[in-house]
Amino acid sequence: MVTGSCAAIKNSCIARHIPVISGLLYGKTLLSFYRSGLVREGTKECGVANHPVIKISLIAGSSVTQSCRVVPKFLQLFTIITLCIFGRRRFTSPTHHGRRTTFYIFNHLRFSFMKASKLALILSLQLFLTSSVFAQKIDNALSAKDVINRAINAMGGKDVLLPIKTLYTDISTEMEGRQVHWITKEMLPNKGAFQVVYNDRIVFQNWFDGKTGYEISSGKKAKADPSEFKDKQFKKNIFNELDYLDSTLYRLELVREEKVSNEDCYKIKATLINGLVKLIYISKATFYTLREDKVSNKEKDSFSTTLFSDYKKFGNLTYYTVMKFGEADNYQTGKIITLLVNEKISEEDFK
Repeated sequence: MVTGSCAAIKNSCIARHIPVISGLLYGKTLLSFYRSGLVREGTKECGVANHPVIKISLIAGSSVTQSCRVVPKFLQLFTIITLCIFGRRRFTSPTHHGRRTTFYIFNHLRFSFMKASKLALILSLQLFLTSSVFAQKIDNALSAKDVINRAINAMGGKDVLLPIKTLYTDISTEMEGRQVHWITKEMLPNKGAFQVVYNDRIVFQNWFDGKTGYEISSGKKAKADPSEFKDKQFKKNIFNELDYLDSTLYRLELVREEKVSNEDCYKIKATLINGLVKLIYISKATFYTLREDKVSNKEKDSFSTTLFSDYKKFGNLTYYTVMKFGEADNYQTGKIITLLVNEKISEEDFK
């Protein structure tokens, strides 16, 4: 307990100059000690509990304890360590019945300074364990939608993605030993076009007008195989991440955590209403999508994989610039050399 006369404590340099935050820390610790029996009932009799700073501290400390179980432990530990260091320091009050009075903070607590040091060490370990458990709880508390939302934020956020009506990309890659360019054009909600360009000539192209898929075959326009565009019917946004959040399209499940290129990732299973299953791997550190598996045969566990890396900013949009795709270890690499937002695309590209 705090010793000395009531007047000495109330007029001491600590009571007069202690900041509000220190009062909160001091009050929280005093309240904890009082509840545990380390500070005797005599504290109230001396009027310490009625001191404005201590009174506010006791109320605030109790309120904070009820609202948060982790932070007050840290504050209490900080205060206890401080008191262990300075708790036996000698202070002299200005006056008491015409004479100066000396007292010691926590001079008559029922434990010695050595025991207090041990208590501080124990509480330090407790804080470390509590913080670790608390961090793990936060981690585990993330739902699949939470992870997708953070992935969207990593790309720039909904404010950046939603205004994008068209997306043009020029991807450099190799086909049969020849350097070619893949040109992709996308327009809201689900229109898309794909071209293979070699030596500035279009050697292949197909597109989807929102309802039907077409291709150029033998120099003539013809309907494409419907299976090539079967998933396009359910697309509402250019960016898949926005579609994943639509419960009328996808069912999401946070499966487990796995590594992609030695980086810890959340693994999310996204099931489209037509039965398509995607496995999405999102970095725990950056929330960039690092890998996507498209399951082609559930029974045989067959799937194609696309890896994404080298994220860069294109204006306000953060997007991958390198992609590897294929099956197993037989990957083909493509590098985005041009990405344009809301330009170089018109309705004519899908007719």
